[in-house]
Amino acid sequence: MHRRHRRRGLTATLIEAARDHAIASGAPAVEAYPWETDGKKAASTVYTGLASSYRQLGFVEVARRAPHRPIMRYAANRRA
Repeated sequence: MHRRHRRRGLTATLIEAARDHAIASGAPAVEAYPWETDGKKAASTVYTGLASSYRQLGFVEVARRAPHRPIMRYAANRRA
């Protein structure tokens, strides 16, 4: 994404739409493999998103097989 379009909430909107579509289609959960940046500025190569974006949308970390690559999940039964 071009830098003029960053930090406007587009990533969160896309994650939320994908999550909602998957759950509405019958998925029991949605899993994601974002990057953890430890508060440092993210590189533009972080195409799968940042873990903080997923946390804000209710995803929880379920495993971590590499230091900066959490596995995050949103369970359908969490929805109100």
